[in-house]
Amino acid sequence: MSQAVSTFGIGSIYEMRTSSSGASMILHSVMVAGLDFWPNDQASIIREPSLERALRVDYFRRPPLEESTGGSSRNIPAVRFPGVYYCDKCGKVGRVGHQFSDIGFGGVRCALQNCSGKGVPFRFVVACHDRLDMLQPGHIEDFPYEWWAHRGRPLCSNPSIRLIGSEEKSGLEGMILRCDSCNESHNLAGIFSDHALAGRRCGGFRPWLGDRVSDCPRPLRVLQRGASNVYFPVTASALSIPPFSNRLLQLLAEVVTQGNCQSIKNQTLGAMEVILDGIRNTPGLDDPNIFTDHQIREGLLLLAGVNQHIGAETEAEHKKLERNALVAGQLDETNGELLAIPSELSGAVQLLSGFARELIQVHRLREVRALRGFQRVAPIHDGDPYQVTCAPISRKSPRWLPAIEVRGEGIYLELDPDVVGKWELSEPVENRIGTIRENYLRACKNADRAPGPLPSARLVLAHTLSHMLMKQLSLECGYSGSSLRERLYVYEEASGAKFTGFLIYTASSSADGTLGGLVSQGEPKVFEQIMRSAIGSARWCSSDPLCIESSGQGNDALNLAACHACALIAETSCERRNVFLDRAMVIGTIECPEIGLFSPMMHLLD
Repeated sequence: MSQAVSTFGIGSIYEMRTSSSGASMILHSVMVAGLDFWPNDQASIIREPSLERALRVDYFRRPPLEESTGGSSRNIPAVRFPGVYYCDKCGKVGRVGHQFSDIGFGGVRCALQNCSGKGVPFRFVVACHDRLDMLQPGHIEDFPYEWWAHRGRPLCSNPSIRLIGSEEKSGLEGMILRCDSCNESHNLAGIFSDHALAGRRCGGFRPWLGDRVSDCPRPLRVLQRGASNVYFPVTASALSIPPFSNRLLQLLAEVVTQGNCQSIKNQTLGAMEVILDGIRNTPGLDDPNIFTDHQIREGLLLLAGVNQHIGAETEAEHKKLERNALVAGQLDETNGELLAIPSELSGAVQLLSGFARELIQVHRLREVRALRGFQRVAPIHDGDPYQVTCAPISRKSPRWLPAIEVRGEGIYLELDPDVVGKWELSEPVENRIGTIRENYLRACKNADRAPGPLPSARLVLAHTLSHMLMKQLSLECGYSGSSLRERLYVYEEASGAKFTGFLIYTASSSADGTLGGLVSQGEPKVFEQIMRSAIGSARWCSSDPLCIESSGQGNDALNLAACHACALIAETSCERRNVFLDRAMVIGTIECPEIGLFSPMMHLLD
C-alpha cells in the first residue's frame, strides 16, 4: 500500500507483467487512474483530523487491495498508457484497435496478416514543461511518431509508420521511424533536446483522469517511459499528537461519519444526543466508567471542529507541534497512539551531555502519509509538501485523499541550542555553508525557478548527523537501512525560538517497526556509544580525500563531504532527497577542524 501513495501513485506509469499457460510473459504498460475511478470503500477510511484540516479534506482512505467476495472490484484502477506500440517482429507502429489487437487483455499483438509479433509499449512519451511556469499540470501524451517521421514536411494522406534499426549506427541515431507510404524517415537522434518538438504545443491530455484540458500553452519535452522524471509524488505526512492521538479521539474517529460532524457543526437539534446514543453501543465506548458522556461530547465537538484545536496550515507549523509533544513527553502507556519518554542526561554520558538537550525514547507512534498529487519533468523539492503546487489526482477538488497509516517506534535527539548557535556563527562554518548556498542558488538559476529558503548550517548539521546515526543504528539493531526513516525538526523564528533535532523511527505497515529493537537503543549510555561509533566512522570515508575536499557533489552539487560511502542513505528513508549533507560540519576537516561541531570531543572517540 505504501507504493500506492508514493512510487506508483496516481498518474504514475506501471509495468504489469503477467503470464498465461503455455505463453511467455505478457507486458502491459498502464497509468494509475485518478480518484474518480476508485471504488467507494467506506471500510478503508483513515482519520487524522490535524492533517485533514491542513490539506482541506474530510478524511483519508487506504488504497484498495483485492476483489471483494461480492465480485465488485476493489483493485486500484488503471488505464492503458502509452497507447502507442511497436511490433517486435515487423516494426509496425500504431495503436490497439487499429494496427494492434488485445483480445481479452491477453497481450498486444500485431494485426498485420502473416505477422504474429508482440506489441511493445513505445519507449518514449512527451510531457509539457515550462521552466518559467511554476505550475505543475502533469499533462502527458504519446510520442508523435507520425509527425516525427515526416518532420519538416506535411503529413502524407495515409501514413504507415515502422520503427526500424540501422545496421551502421547505434543508439538513438540507429533507431529510425519510416513511413511506408511516402518513404519519409527520420532517426530519433536529438529527441531529448529542449527544441526537439519545437512548433508543437501540449494537447492538455490527462490520461489518469480520462480527459484533456484545452489551451495549454506549454512546450513539450520527450521523456523515456520508465525514467524517474516522469513521476514525482507529492506526499504530506503527520504524526498523531495530542489531542488527536489519545484513545478516545481515535475511537470516535473510527465511528463518527462526516454527516455526523456536519450535523454537529450545523447545531442540528438533538444531533449530539442521537450520535451519543449510537456511540454508546460501540465496543470500547460503551462503558461509562472509562469514558463519560461529558468526555465523549467534548471529543465530538473537537472532532467536528466546533471546539477549535490550534491546528497547523504548513508542515513547519505541524512539526513544531509534534516537537513540543515529544519534548513534553507522553507517558500514558495504556492510552493513545503516542508514547514518548524523555531520558535524563547527566555527566555520565559525556558526548550527549555536552551537545544534546533532549533524548527521548518514542515507544509508540503513528504516522499518516497522504498523496496530494504529483509533478513531472522538474520537481519543486523546496516547497512545503502541504501546499506546493502539484498535478491534481481527481477532476474536482477531492473530499478525501489516498493515504496509509503506519505505526512504529523511534528516538528523538535535540541538540543544545546554545552550543549550536555559537557554532553556526563562527566564520569557518559561515564560509562552509556559503558554498552550499552558492551551489543551491546556481542550481535554481539554471532551472529558471525561484529559490526557496536558503539552507542553514543547523539544517545541514542535523541532516548529516541523522544519516550517520541511521547507518550505525541499522548495524546495531539489525534493521535494513530502508526500514529506518528520518523526520527533521529544524526551526528558527524571529522571536528567537530555535531548536535543532531529528526523529529516527521505524514507521512500518508491518509489525517489524514495533518490536522494540530501535527504542531500546535510546537508553542514554547505549545511545552515547552509538553516537561515538557513528561519528568515529565518519572521520574517514573510502572516497577520501576526494569526498572531504569536494566543493559540490550529488544532485545539483548540493552536498559537500557526503557520498554513498559515508553519508547517503536510501531515498525512501531521507526527508530531503539526499541533499544538504556535509560530513565536515560534524567532524571538521584536517585543515579546519573547528568546522565540525563535535571536533572538540574527537579525543573521546579514540
